[in-house]
Amino acid sequence: VRMSARRLLDRSMPLGSIEALLTRHGLPSGALVIELAETDPRVSLDDLERRLAALRRLGVRIALDGFGSGYAAITALRRLPIDVLKLDRGLVEGVVESARLHKITSGLLRIAGDLGLDSVADGVDLPEQVVALRAMGCTHGQGMAFAGPLDEYRLRRALTMGEYPVPNGPAEPVLA
Repeated sequence: VRMSARRLLDRSMPLGSIEALLTRHGLPSGALVIELAETDPRVSLDDLERRLAALRRLGVRIALDGFGSGYAAITALRRLPIDVLKLDRGLVEGVVESARLHKITSGLLRIAGDLGLDSVADGVDLPEQVVALRAMGCTHGQGMAFAGPLDEYRLRRALTMGEYPVPNGPAEPVLA
């Protein structure tokens, strides 16, 4: 679930209601991932850090979405309790053609690995990108190289049959 920092700190979304939903639907720990959108500079990182830590205690995993596109990304990485680093598609698009972008992306993935974080590359559309990102240690990918958009019917059918909806790609949307 993608959410802004402002929404996460909104008092109308108490942690108790999230915990109740997790319990009611029998979701195992780690099944819910909140993707934190770019942090607003007006949001208190102290408050956000406390809220994310409380969510993690409930078994919610936290992903830092769009990493590499914002100005405060390193500060967020340093301060916030996250489990997943999700690379912005702008880093992925030129990872094969640009040596500079390749080095930047490789460095960010190395940092993610060193911190024990899962990594997701967003916008992986070409087989060459899959190969490059896998070689850099990226653990997961998302994009047209794995599957296109699915309507509700096709998604339900694929999930019911226990298949990943990847008609022209590998068996699952994982790079490593």
